[in-house]
Amino acid sequence: KLIPLYDGRIAFCYSTIRDDGGKVLKYTLLYMDEESGRPVVLADPENSAGFFTLFDENTLLYADGEGVCRSGLSGEEPELLYYWSSHGITVEDIAVLQTDKEGRIRIIYRDSEDYNYLVLKPVTEEVEIRELTLAVSPYYVSVYQPLVVEFNKQYPSCHIELKADYDETVLLTELIAGEGPVLIDTALTGFEEQEKLWEPLDAVLEQPGITEELQPSAMELGKINGTFYGVVTDFSLRTLVTGDPELKDWDYDAFLQCVEDRPELEAVFNLYGGDYGTYFIVSFLSHGLDDTYILDAEAGTTSFDSSQFRRVLEMAKKYCVREEAVEPGSSLLEGKVLCNELTIRKPEELALYRICYGEDANYIGYPTKDGAAHFIESGVSPLAVRRTATEEEKELALAFIRLCLSYDGQVQAAKDINFCLSVRRDVLEE
Repeated sequence: KLIPLYDGRIAFCYSTIRDDGGKVLKYTLLYMDEESGRPVVLADPENSAGFFTLFDENTLLYADGEGVCRSGLSGEEPELLYYWSSHGITVEDIAVLQTDKEGRIRIIYRDSEDYNYLVLKPVTEEVEIRELTLAVSPYYVSVYQPLVVEFNKQYPSCHIELKADYDETVLLTELIAGEGPVLIDTALTGFEEQEKLWEPLDAVLEQPGITEELQPSAMELGKINGTFYGVVTDFSLRTLVTGDPELKDWDYDAFLQCVEDRPELEAVFNLYGGDYGTYFIVSFLSHGLDDTYILDAEAGTTSFDSSQFRRVLEMAKKYCVREEAVEPGSSLLEGKVLCNELTIRKPEELALYRICYGEDANYIGYPTKDGAAHFIESGVSPLAVRRTATEEEKELALAFIRLCLSYDGQVQAAKDINFCLSVRRDVLEE
């Protein structure tokens, strides 16, 4: 292949097979001399893995899977100039490597998605690399990994390390002691119950250019007692669909009355088979202390010893305990099942549900004390910042959060199968 040199000349690479027990390609860098018409050897390194050229007349420059190095013309005294991993770069192939008289190194490399152009400039003084750790659940590594890579690429003097091997008890102990990672995926620790550990984030979320682009109802999931302590990057929707187009709304009593008015019902909702009685009471008739059929939190009373609660128990026993599964779809449309539970995690699932239930299905929502409602849930648990981190660490953490909420960050994260609906309006609309 042809190799551009630091002074504008074009050299070429000659390969031979070095047979020393195993067949290994050995590369030699040559230049065609105009006067003699013969090739002249410029460099003949012993270890010639990767792409190489000349840094200057007496120095070899090469790039491999670890990074960019320079050495003597035979490969002696190698010096690593740039680690890919320190800057969030994954290299699968080097297409071009060239330096110039100012010592800048230009690279065209390919990662898992595309070709990229990178210019490395020499620094006149040593720059301190600021580091912080992001603790994540193993389930969400694939969501955060590309965002960490992009951050490390955009901020070369900073480095976020992604760690997914924390013992949750040890992690919580460290955080309570004011130590540990700066960024925390609260799936590891719990969110609301650890309010004192988290830095308030109202300032970053209220900055111009951020709030107006985000789904307000989704961002509410990061609040504790009215203050933002966490950031959610995605969300899902949970609702009920019924085959009766005449039903427009229902509270708890109306919902239970619908069950009693339909003797043809075989089940209230779709289930996998088994005892779903408790699930029915907790998921359909209870949505927190302030909204439940069996408890009046304000008055401090319960309805366990009442005819209305016995009514619920009878329904749970009759319709929610089955050996066989209640499949979603056709049984609902035939009137044998009152409603189906649906979770919408991806936009394409809307198309799936249209195919399954038809265009006339009634997405009514769950019964609550004030009428039907659809619920929003966070996909990935809220991302929080340790309150005891230094101001510099908090600054870096907030920069990462801004990247997570940016258009490019959300587009990148949405490629992961574990990512649900984007919290950004523009990305969700696309």
